[in-house]
Amino acid sequence: MTGKRRAGPPRKADPRAGTTPGSGTPAFPVATRKTRRELRAERKRQQRRRVGAAGIAGIVVAALIAAAAITFGVQKAGSHDKKQPPGQTTLLLSIAAPDRSAVETALLAHDSQAHAGVELLIPGRLLTQVCGFGNQPLARVLALPGGEQLSRGAVTDALGGVTVDGSWVLTTAQLSTLINEVGGITVDVDTDVVENKPDGSRVLLIQRGAQQHLTGSNAVAFATYTVGTQDAAANLVRLQSVLDGLLAALPRTESAVMRLVTSVGGGAASTLGASRLAALLTGLAA
Repeated sequence: MTGKRRAGPPRKADPRAGTTPGSGTPAFPVATRKTRRELRAERKRQQRRRVGAAGIAGIVVAALIAAAAITFGVQKAGSHDKKQPPGQTTLLLSIAAPDRSAVETALLAHDSQAHAGVELLIPGRLLTQVCGFGNQPLARVLALPGGEQLSRGAVTDALGGVTVDGSWVLTTAQLSTLINEVGGITVDVDTDVVENKPDGSRVLLIQRGAQQHLTGSNAVAFATYTVGTQDAAANLVRLQSVLDGLLAALPRTESAVMRLVTSVGGGAASTLGASRLAALLTGLAA
């Protein structure tokens, strides 16, 4: 023996303290349990991140609703079960992608007695409550089982009970055909429309400029074109330009318009029926 104390075995970390006794050094991290308030705040932050873009779209919709209310007295379904005003017709137009989702959505309304009409353009990112499916972006509602009826119901709820009489679903190909049938349309193009190819190259489809005459495929490309994720408002303006251009190019009689819309194909039929659809489109064009 030399008088020195022998070293004992290493002292174990105290799990209650999270440190090695005598050292003050953390042995392992100790997770702090979050309070209910902190958990609620975290869930809200995650939800805000998920629906941030939809919130922007909702602001756009609110502004459009206010404009529509001033321009055109669209009948609301109230607690007194008021009847639809005579002569008023509302139609939900959906431009469908190959996967059946709605690339673009617009509520068309016309009052044949007041000779007034409205095009209410609705962003597809708008979150809607769909019975049995929870919160859904409006663009995805059309692809659900019974999508046409669900879309009308979602728009009715989003617009505070506005009555929607029927649906008209056109695929992008059918809309292109319809525009070609009227000889193309003339619109002001606010931006260069560029197509990104799979090999990474970029092709200029439509050049920016006033009074550009577009064929069906180019008109559809322009109506659905977006530049970045924050281009919702500008995209709605492009859709309106194409709708206005199509209305301006339609024949002026209901019988001719009815023949035109039925020539696109049975899949493009409206739930309103060809006659009422033609009357609405002719009224809006006038």
